[in-house]
This record gives sequence, C-alpha cells and structure tokens, in this order.
Amino acid sequence: MTEVRDFITGIATSRTNNLLAAGASPPEALTSGFQRAPLTCAVCLAVAEVIALRASNTRGEPVSADELQRDTKALCDTV
Repeated sequence: MTEVRDFITGIATSRTNNLLAAGASPPEALTSGFQRAPLTCAVCLAVAEVIALRASNTRGEPVSADELQRDTKALCDTV
C-alpha cells in the first residue's frame, strides 16, 4: 500500500512543482497537482481492468461463452 501512496504523492508533487516553477499561484498549483493524481490512478485502473478482462484463463481450464458472459455481466452490475 505504501507504493501506491508514494506513486500518488509523486504525481501530485511533480505537477505542483512544475506549475509553481511556471509562475502559478500556490493554491492553483496545489489544486491542480492533487487533481492530476486521482485522474492518473483512474486511468491506470481502467488499463488494468482491460488487461484483466482480456487475459487468458491462467488455470488452463477452458472458459465457456456462458461463463464469460455471466462474469462480465456480474462485473458490470457491481460498477
């Protein structure tokens, strides 16, 4: 969990420092920095979801179309 926190903090800090160096006001730079971090995390999660849905079954068992459709529907219902 520490790695995730460090990743988010690094994104926010980097954006904030870049805006401060460009002459933005501190409140504006902080707000923009802390908006960029969750956006980046959301994009990473979306990419991970696509990879997980497209990945083959690692147990080596064939997955039927009915099972895949049921699992996809259950996943969409929870979101």
